[in-house]
Amino acid sequence: TQSRSSAASDVYKRQVQVCNAASAQSFVGKSNTSATLEAARKQSGAYMARVLREGQPTTMEFNQERLNLVVDGTGRIVAVRCG
Repeated sequence: TQSRSSAASDVYKRQVQVCNAASAQSFVGKSNTSATLEAARKQSGAYMARVLREGQPTTMEFNQERLNLVVDGTGRIVAVRCG
């Protein structure tokens, strides 16, 4: 049987899922919905995604596994970036 610490470390041994924003540019102009967010994430190959409003302050650390969808005041996606 596996020890608890060995089993726990296996959880963190997943493949890195690098974001490719070029693959998700087709989402620009679409409405921001949870389904759109998830579809864009999958299309980009990213592990995670977040929605940012234009001009919203964000953390500056770059995460190669994160897709950023930038939305305008009406909820339309205006930019797709990684980070």
